[in-house]
Amino acid sequence: MLMLKRIAGEYKCLNPSLAIYLVVAKNLLTEFREATWEHIPREENFATNELAHIATGVQMPEDCVQRIIKVGKKSLPSVLTRGMEIDVNYAIITEDNWRTPIINYLKYPTLPFEKRIRIMALNDLMWNGDLVQKSKDEVLLRCMGKKEYMKVMGETHEGICGAHQGGRKMYWLIRRYGYFWPTMMKDCIDYSKGCEACQMHGSIQQAPSVPMNPVVKPIGNNIG
Repeated sequence: MLMLKRIAGEYKCLNPSLAIYLVVAKNLLTEFREATWEHIPREENFATNELAHIATGVQMPEDCVQRIIKVGKKSLPSVLTRGMEIDVNYAIITEDNWRTPIINYLKYPTLPFEKRIRIMALNDLMWNGDLVQKSKDEVLLRCMGKKEYMKVMGETHEGICGAHQGGRKMYWLIRRYGYFWPTMMKDCIDYSKGCEACQMHGSIQQAPSVPMNPVVKPIGNNIG
């Protein structure tokens, strides 16, 4: 694509080694009455691209002008067809969810758990298969994971009924809706600060970008 743009005169050729080929290509175009060119993506020109890669790796002797290269393709059946035994190492990757240790503690309270988990689970309980927390007002708040509370913050801040509230107002609304996670306040403030629409249409900060230096007015000797 870059070479076509350079031939068309849209781009400049700053590489001396490529400038020679650019001049040769333009001289060849003058021998034709009319010429058009089209860029073919690499995916649609697989055979030509593979031959070009093979040609760049072939060394030609000085006295050799032409050389025929045979290109072959060798394939073997799958290892399962050949009956080979393979040891596969795998690891189970789970989502980092703060609710998992608390749920495990509530399900199996006799097992040893960290003290931090036991303290966090003091006001938590299982309700219809979900983890809920009892607030100070005796209201049950549904505990949410990261994917869930990111969606809740998005709907609260910029959804159909969202009014692009600040972080503390978002925190109050989400708790009123009946949701909870440990870092609610921090996440709501960060979400509101990172909203692009709020930054574009918000009020301009009038504070100076550098700290202000106090200026002390000198007192003269003659005081009337």
